[in-house]
Amino acid sequence: MNIIPDAIVQGDNLEWLPLIPDESIDMCYIDPPFCTNRDFIEFNDKFLSIHSYIEWMRPRIELIHKKLKKTGSIFLHCDWHASHRLRCLLDDVFGEKNLKNEIIWSYGAKATPQKNMFPKKHDTIFFYTKSSKYYFRPIMVEYSEASLRERATRYKFFDESGHYRLTTRRKTNGEKYRAKVYLNDGVPETDVWNIPIINATSNERLGYPTQKPEALIKRIIECSTNEGDVVLDCFAGGGTTAKVAKDLNRRYIVGDISANAVNLTKKRLHAE
Repeated sequence: MNIIPDAIVQGDNLEWLPLIPDESIDMCYIDPPFCTNRDFIEFNDKFLSIHSYIEWMRPRIELIHKKLKKTGSIFLHCDWHASHRLRCLLDDVFGEKNLKNEIIWSYGAKATPQKNMFPKKHDTIFFYTKSSKYYFRPIMVEYSEASLRERATRYKFFDESGHYRLTTRRKTNGEKYRAKVYLNDGVPETDVWNIPIINATSNERLGYPTQKPEALIKRIIECSTNEGDVVLDCFAGGGTTAKVAKDLNRRYIVGDISANAVNLTKKRLHAE
């Protein structure tokens, strides 16, 4: 029996990922255990060694690769504990040439002073594609006030859409053409994302220990999928991926080994 969108599955993803039809997923985001050697109430993040952790992750990454469409992509969320080994694993499965970005999520919380090192205040998200043909939409962010003031002196033209300047660009055949660049178009986002963690008093906070902000997942889904596409998250946790996918008119297949996580996800999706 195949798993089809929109599904919420409880169980070990090594057991239920094979039930998803091959090459049916447009994008996968996962926030797996980080190999922190901590035992959370919702899941166990203790492994005998970094080697045993990677060997635990390997068959899951291989299954995800198998389920992605040829135009699909994966965003793997991790931190300093195992990022170096996970990148090697992703290179093995997806191919080195298909690494598109090592995204730095700088979450900007107050730092506790450290005597012997800099405080750790970022996570890493590896963005890989299955092939050279994939969907990607650049994310535009607003200019800072200082940047707007500086740029305003160079945007000398004006029409119904606002102030703009002319720039020279090339078509795919190499032919040059003049294009309008509007002041209010913003600037393309880089691979360093400054998105705050969920505030302790926010209505978004559910109490799940590794919950990620909706703004972070929204950015990932919007840049890598279109409406109607299927998003996979086989470490669903608090259900943020499913919630955001639904809000953005995407379909989803999510699951978690924790019954509490699955119940929380269901409640979150049906709260409206």
